[in-house]
Amino acid sequence: MASVLRFNSFKISRPVLAFTALSSGLTMVHSVFHFYYVKIFLERYHISTTWFQIAQFLYLVWNTINDPLFAYLQDSARFRFLKTRRGAILYAAPFFTLAFLIPWFPWEEEGKGSWVTGLHLIVALSLYDTGFTFIGLAGCCLFTEISSQHSDRLGLAWMSSVGNIVGSSIGVYSCEFSSKSLQNFSNFQVTCVCIALCSWLLMTYTGLNAHTEFDKAVEKSDDVSFDNHQSSSRVTGFTMCQLTKHVLTNKNFVCFVIVNFCQEFQKTWISNFSVIVTENLIPATTISPYTRGIFHGLLNTFPAIIVIFGVSVVRYVGSHRVIMWNFYLKIFIGLFLYVSHGGFGNPWILMICMLIEIGYTGAAYNLFTMSLSDIADEDMQKHNRKHPISSMIYGTNALIVKPANSLSPMVVTAILNWYGYSDLRENSEDRSSWTGYTQLQEAMLAILCFMPVVVGVIQMAAWSRYTLRNTHKSAELEIIKS
Repeated sequence: MASVLRFNSFKISRPVLAFTALSSGLTMVHSVFHFYYVKIFLERYHISTTWFQIAQFLYLVWNTINDPLFAYLQDSARFRFLKTRRGAILYAAPFFTLAFLIPWFPWEEEGKGSWVTGLHLIVALSLYDTGFTFIGLAGCCLFTEISSQHSDRLGLAWMSSVGNIVGSSIGVYSCEFSSKSLQNFSNFQVTCVCIALCSWLLMTYTGLNAHTEFDKAVEKSDDVSFDNHQSSSRVTGFTMCQLTKHVLTNKNFVCFVIVNFCQEFQKTWISNFSVIVTENLIPATTISPYTRGIFHGLLNTFPAIIVIFGVSVVRYVGSHRVIMWNFYLKIFIGLFLYVSHGGFGNPWILMICMLIEIGYTGAAYNLFTMSLSDIADEDMQKHNRKHPISSMIYGTNALIVKPANSLSPMVVTAILNWYGYSDLRENSEDRSSWTGYTQLQEAMLAILCFMPVVVGVIQMAAWSRYTLRNTHKSAELEIIKS
């Protein structure tokens, strides 16, 4: 038997370590991709606003199509390499890491911003999201299927946060300091290649070691039925439309996706525009480049740090209440920044407020997987299934939530361009002398203040109707049936 370590009665086995490696590998590339691609395409490649919006719209459409498609494919797989979650990760990892590298190598002379750059962004977003969705779905299902016990899932969330810290630290920090905040773009490109290689190795380890009881059962049934040219699947007797209907008529699922859509919308705004906002709201003369680099890195690592040190709180009061507290906090901080006009002109107050609000928002988001796992367990019991339809639940969630990844930059870019951001990109060498600069700064501050308030109010209304609140007090769910 594989050696097992223990952490607060939680067994750290080989599948758990493999899941941690997946979290680290995914976060490593995902944090870099969303932290830099908007800034690079807008301010380095000078993509036109029209092509940027077209790319985001096509990205939204592809997001809508691929999530339920991949979910049904993984739950009703007829290919042997897709029979297990780890198999899906193992074979998709090389494709995904190569897709991650596409945005960082321009297809035409930098600054031209023609249709070639627009096509570049369309291809980069589509291929990256294909790989990320496929592997992400399999990873989320691993979280649900490695264990059905709340304490084990909480331990997985803890280990995942450790992996997230390692991944985001290696990703954003190495890019920030090796490239001096993109000033040395060649170093940035080399660093991204190294990050892609590390991510691929970590996900390969996951693909070789992330066994679950369900996957073992599927592999065993395949060995028996292979000679008869039969193939088992996780769900039988239901079409994709029927399974989707089961999920969409679940009241708790509807409440969850409303909350998750708002959280994804806000997180995407944070990931894509935090560098742009801090550059314009916090003068370079008040904060050194080194401190600014640390701050940008903390925006990605602080959520995982909160989860690591807040596990005992989640274990005691439950994830539902901890998530609800996040909505209260973001509303309070948004109103405080508005009343104080961005921290009374003190950049440190602004940075601390951003760090707390962004950190807790990301930490609450990391707990969402536990809520989706509870919904998968509830669905399995309600419909008397032999196996949970984890992929369908995660895929249907992504079908509704993923468009926020495109809508957020589209909406924010349109607002900023209304206040002259497109003109600022043409005068980036001398921003202070540009006549509309103050008005643009006010617009950025207004988004920073009011987005968390609006999002928080909507989330509070939806989350108050979610009923799976006390799963942290429940005994182990018997989800493997004879």
